[in-house]
Amino acid sequence: MPQGKKCVIFTVVWLWLMCGTGFGGDENTYMARPIRWNSDKTMSVALNWDYQHYTDTDFFDFWGVDSDPSSTLLPSSVGYEIRFWENIGLEFVLGYTDIDESGGNRLEDDDSVSIDMQTYYLLFSVKRYFPLTNSLFLFGGIGLDIHFIDGEIAYTNEDESYRLDYSQTLFGGHACLGAEYFIVKKKFPVSVGLQYKYTLLQGEEVDEDLISAVNDDTESSYSSKELNLSGHTLSLSLKIHF
Repeated sequence: MPQGKKCVIFTVVWLWLMCGTGFGGDENTYMARPIRWNSDKTMSVALNWDYQHYTDTDFFDFWGVDSDPSSTLLPSSVGYEIRFWENIGLEFVLGYTDIDESGGNRLEDDDSVSIDMQTYYLLFSVKRYFPLTNSLFLFGGIGLDIHFIDGEIAYTNEDESYRLDYSQTLFGGHACLGAEYFIVKKKFPVSVGLQYKYTLLQGEEVDEDLISAVNDDTESSYSSKELNLSGHTLSLSLKIHF
């Protein structure tokens, strides 16, 4: 889908989220009963475990490495959120992903390649909440992304060894949908959540200098591939409200 159409979709989602039942009053209704879902708790912090899948893997496929970020039991991002109205929140998320992969027999027989890439990202989201019960609510949101990338590509054939260090800053946007459920409702309520997010980021040709050097030495005509980190993210979260 062209990026222009995706931007239009993001805009439509934004308008839908901000419309509907308004900006939220003191109460919502469910089965004719008022809902008060911890309205006195206006801030929260969250630990997030993310699974990411990139939609454009040409860069990783060309070099013959896996595009999935390394996964651990540790959270991949942390978030802070503040609610200005009962149903409108502003969230900040700081996260980290790492890809450290190697392969071989890509451009020539018996060659080798390794890619080490760390990505630090900062997300800003406006979320609209839709309480269903006193414990369960749905939400949707839209926001901005800033990704700081620091990486290295090392390539070796039978004649030469090449190494390229690169740093890039990528900008983009995202839309998200999800649900949260309160498992504790005491002094500091705790909720668990599941969120789907689609991210649209600009791409960069980070391997252009390395490809040019290989082409010059081997009289080849390989073309550089755009690194594009747009894609899908599924997140599990544990959130404390205060």
